[in-house]
Amino acid sequence: MFRLYNMGKIIFNVTWLIMHGGITRMLHKVMILVILSLLLSSCGVPAISQQSAASPPSQKVQLTGTGSTFVAPLLSEVFSDFYKSTSIQVNYQAISSGGGIGQLIAKTVNFGATDVPFNRMEMQSAVNSGGEVVEMPITLGAVAMVYHLPQVHTPLRLNGSLITDIFLGNIRRWNDAAIARLNPSVKLPNLPIRVIYRSDASGTTYQFTDYLNHVSPIWKKYVGVGKAVSWPVGIGGKGNAGIAMAVGAIPGAISYLEYSFALSSHLQYGELENRSGAFIFPSVSSIAAAANHFQTITPADFSIVNAAGVQSYPICAYSWVAFYRRQHNPVVKAELKQMLNWLVVKGQQNARRLGYVPLPNRIRHADLFLLRRNWG
Repeated sequence: MFRLYNMGKIIFNVTWLIMHGGITRMLHKVMILVILSLLLSSCGVPAISQQSAASPPSQKVQLTGTGSTFVAPLLSEVFSDFYKSTSIQVNYQAISSGGGIGQLIAKTVNFGATDVPFNRMEMQSAVNSGGEVVEMPITLGAVAMVYHLPQVHTPLRLNGSLITDIFLGNIRRWNDAAIARLNPSVKLPNLPIRVIYRSDASGTTYQFTDYLNHVSPIWKKYVGVGKAVSWPVGIGGKGNAGIAMAVGAIPGAISYLEYSFALSSHLQYGELENRSGAFIFPSVSSIAAAANHFQTITPADFSIVNAAGVQSYPICAYSWVAFYRRQHNPVVKAELKQMLNWLVVKGQQNARRLGYVPLPNRIRHADLFLLRRNWG
């Protein structure tokens, strides 16, 4: 009220000056505009500024995703580079493949990452929740057999039969005769074998059990394949990072671990006997050799374990990203498309250094076609 009273005095005085020739007509309009602006401000109504009158800046949103720990090291670097280039933030939480599928179905994230495409029930739930789901492979990786034997300096040789017996609980000590037969030049310790498995719904578990399902009728009959199975022996750990930490802390431990985590954790890992009878380490070249035996890959036919070829590593897999085709927010749709294109093209440059394999050209072109077909 005090400010309004003062403004009234200003208006009265200026009006008196105009009437008595104290202010020229040229300044008349300017003074009236100043008075109106001050009056509006005093009443709590903001004056129109030059900035607010201009066009609003282009909108950006933070994309959110969750899922696979298998692919987390790659996505971390890809999304960092993507932000530096585009200023678009991608918040990715590595929890598990099952978690990525579940969170996408719940529509709490913009995309989910999984090492195993949706099964029939998961897909139906997703369709009921948000409509058609698009799935596309984003990288290639491998599962390494890691262990903790400080006194053993020569990498061990393992095969499907031996791994099956260890994870069924039939072989319980590291100096067992079956391990010694495959490693005659290695002095094996008389140490209990500590089996560690993934306790969460994991794509890495799926790939590992898928491999055992292919090579062992006994495993297929009594345990089977899945993101989560009923383990006969062992203790659980959460995520690839949790497995790496547990194996590194427990002498005698053995587990299955995504290859890039085995590298970054500096854990021991063995050679696996492949389908051709050769013992092969996981590596970029041995993963690529396995993938080359599968010219096409689809969400319905995605397994590439136990591949043919002397140079092929036997436990390899694609990782996938899933998202809803229909996006209600045009900004999210545009940014998601930009991010996926980046991931499939420029993001592949990060793969080799981290222990992954860049997508084969045929798969990359199929991904880009899928994006164009769905979003133009």
